[in-house]
Amino acid sequence: MKTLKYKHKRAFIGYGFIFPWLIGFILFFIVPVVSSFVMSFNDIVFKDGALKYTFLGIDNFKYAFTGDEKFLPYLSECLLDLVINVPLILICSFFFSLILNQNFRGNTIMKVVFFLPVVLGNGVFALYQTQLMEIQGVAVEMMQSESTDMLGGFTSGGLISFMSNAGLPEAVLDYLTIPIDRIYTLMSKSGVQTFIFLSGLKAVPSSLYESAYVEGCSGWDSFWKITLPMVSPMIIVNTIYTIVDSFAAEDNTLLNYIYEIGFNNTKFGLSASMAWIFFLILGIIVGIVIWAVNKRIVYLNEGR
Repeated sequence: MKTLKYKHKRAFIGYGFIFPWLIGFILFFIVPVVSSFVMSFNDIVFKDGALKYTFLGIDNFKYAFTGDEKFLPYLSECLLDLVINVPLILICSFFFSLILNQNFRGNTIMKVVFFLPVVLGNGVFALYQTQLMEIQGVAVEMMQSESTDMLGGFTSGGLISFMSNAGLPEAVLDYLTIPIDRIYTLMSKSGVQTFIFLSGLKAVPSSLYESAYVEGCSGWDSFWKITLPMVSPMIIVNTIYTIVDSFAAEDNTLLNYIYEIGFNNTKFGLSASMAWIFFLILGIIVGIVIWAVNKRIVYLNEGR
């Protein structure tokens, strides 16, 4: 290892980190992916205890776009949520990371508070919350109604009325109030991104800020010329993570519809074709984001 160049050492360590995932991908993921790809070109019927395949070509893909009345509306809704949520989540998580990067009493508790929605929104906790809402549906609705009345100041209603009286156009009002109406979504889906940004902020050398202060730079100048460029590699990581997380969320209507088509209606071929369309669109979006954002990312020259 001592004879290797620094960049080769880092590459070797990086491959070591992804090696467990690569093993899991080979053992548990490749076969389902190939099977779903084959299913997408076939009509599949469960008969005599086995699946019977009838080759249809691209008929399933055509039907998804032209014959199914829900697929395209759900896809449009998914893409619209993506366009709205991803920028807001990135901005909020970066703002939260700037706050948590400051030294103040209770910093650790604040970090727990910001990450707690991530824990409570996954796995056993999410299942427990769903079951609790099913059992106590009426009580939950009453509590939500009361909390809405008590916390009315945190909704966009009053703000819309105020800004409407000020003469702002309705289109501008709708855009400005989206973050307020989606505050819970932003908080619950910003935890991981916040800590990724925070790790990037912690890696910025303090000597850069000291040099900038000596040269007479203000805090605003230091932010745009030091903080943001140094953290820019984390932006592309968080952007890709947020896009994938948004597409794979449990409340994604299109994903739930694909599941319903396959496992409730037993149309496995059509469900597989929809899933592959969904996956290809996700891949195209991620590719465009990487191409567009990567040009503006500042990477340190780590070659030695």
